[in-house]
Amino acid sequence: MKKYLSLIIALTLSLTLTAKDNEWSVRENLDKAEESLSKDPAKAIYYGGQALTAATAARQPELVAEAQYLIANAYINIGDYVTSYEYLVEAERNCPESDRRLKGDILLSISYTYQKIKDFDSAFKYLETARGLFVELDDTVSIARCANNKGLIYIAIPDNEEARKCFEESLRLNRLVGNRTGIAQNLNNMSFIDGDPITTIGQLKEAIAINESLDRTWVLGENYNNLGYQYRRAGNSAAALDALARARAYADMTNAKELIMDNFRYRSEVYAQKGDFAHAYSDLKALLDRIESQDMTGGLKNIEVNLMEKNIQVIRKEKEQKEREFRMRRNIAIAVIILLAAVCAAVALSYRMFRKANRAQKELMQKELDLKKKELDNFAIWVKSRNEILAGIQEKIKGIYGMETSEATLQLKKLNSNISQFNRTNDEAEKMIDDLNSGFISKLSELYPDLSKSERRLASLLKIGMSSKEISLIMSMEPKSVDMARYRLRKKLNLSANDNLCDFLGKI
Repeated sequence: MKKYLSLIIALTLSLTLTAKDNEWSVRENLDKAEESLSKDPAKAIYYGGQALTAATAARQPELVAEAQYLIANAYINIGDYVTSYEYLVEAERNCPESDRRLKGDILLSISYTYQKIKDFDSAFKYLETARGLFVELDDTVSIARCANNKGLIYIAIPDNEEARKCFEESLRLNRLVGNRTGIAQNLNNMSFIDGDPITTIGQLKEAIAINESLDRTWVLGENYNNLGYQYRRAGNSAAALDALARARAYADMTNAKELIMDNFRYRSEVYAQKGDFAHAYSDLKALLDRIESQDMTGGLKNIEVNLMEKNIQVIRKEKEQKEREFRMRRNIAIAVIILLAAVCAAVALSYRMFRKANRAQKELMQKELDLKKKELDNFAIWVKSRNEILAGIQEKIKGIYGMETSEATLQLKKLNSNISQFNRTNDEAEKMIDDLNSGFISKLSELYPDLSKSERRLASLLKIGMSSKEISLIMSMEPKSVDMARYRLRKKLNLSANDNLCDFLGKI
C-alpha cells in the first residue's frame, strides 16, 4: 500500500513540475515575442507561435489569448491586417473576463484594424470600450495609447484639428509618466498632420533618437519614411532621398509591407519634385504592382463571415448533443417547414408575377415618355423656325425704310403674305400645344374649372419650360402682357409669393 501511495505522490509531483516548466516556457516565449514586436515582427510571430502551441496544449486560455494578441500585433507591424484581425478576434474570445488589461489591449488593436479599412464607427466603438477598461484600472500609459489611436482615426477621416488635439493629449500623458516609447510614437504620428515641415522634422528627429536608443527597428523604418516625406515638403530632395534610403533598409529587415509601399510612394514624389520622372515612374509602378499583388485589408469582412460560420458549427454540435430531446417534435417541425416552403413558393410566384406586371407597366411608361420627348423636340424645332420667320419679317421691314413708294408697296404685299402664313402657324401652334398637353389640360381643368382657354394654354407653355419671350411670340402678345397673364394665373391657382409657378404646374 505504501509503495502505491509513494508512486501516486511521485507522479503528482512530476505532473506539477512539468506544468510549471511548461508555463515558464510559455512565458519566456511571450516575453521574447513582446520584445521583438518593434524590432523584428517576424521573430515576434515565431516566438508567439511557440507560446501559442504550448499554451493551447496546456489548456491555459489566458496565455493563449496573450499569445494571439502578440502575434496579431506583429502582423499589424508587417502590414497584414487580415491575419491580424483573425488572431485578435480569437484572442478576444479566449481572454478571461477577469483580465481587463489584456482585454483592453485586444480591443484597442481591433479598433486599429477597423481604422485601417476605414470602418470608423467600429473603430471608435472598440476604442471607447478599451479606454473605459483602462480608466477603471487607472492606467495612464494605456489611456495615452487610446488618445494616440483616436488621433490616427481622425487622420484617416480626415480631421486634422481633432487629430492634433488627441496627439497632444497623448504626448502630455506620456511625458507626465516618462513613457519614452509613447513619446516617440506621438512625435512620429504628429507628422501625419502636415503642419510646418521644419517643426515636424525636429519632432521626428527626437522620435528617431529615442527609438535608436531602444533599438526599435520596425518603428525606425516608419520614422525615416515620415522624415523623408517632410524633407520633400521642405524642398530638400537630397535629405529626403537619404532618409528614405534608411527607411527602406529598416523596412526590408522586418519585411514590413506597408512601410515598403509608403517608401515607394514617397520616393516617387521626391523624384517627381526633382524632375527625374524616369525614377518617379519606376517607383510608382513598383507601388502599383505591390498593391495589385496583395490584399492587406479588403479581406477583413470575409474573416468576420468565417468566424460566424465557426460559431454556427459550434452551435450545430451542441444541437446534435440534444437531438434526442427534440425527436418527438421532429414531425411537427417537418410539417412547419413544408408549410413555410409552400408559403415561400407562393410568395415567390406572386413576386415574379408582380415584377412581370411592373416591368410591362414601366416599359409602357417609357414608351410614353419617349413619345412625349419626340413631340417636345418637334415643338422646339417649330418654335425655332417661327422665330426665324419673325426675324426675317423684321429685317425686311428695316429694308423697306429707304425704298421708293412703289417698291415699298410691292415689298409690303409680300410681307402681308408672310404674316398671313405666320398667323396660320399660330393655329398650328395652338393645336400642337393642345395635343402635346391634352392630359395636363384635362387635369388642370378638373382642378381649376374657372380658368379660361388662354390661361390653360399659358399654363401648358409654362409647364414645358418656355420663357415669357417665347410665349409672347406664340400667343401674339407683348412680353409685359405675358407677365400680367402669369400674375393673374398665379392668383387663380391660389399660389403664395414663395411658390414657384413652373414647379407647381410641373407637379400636376
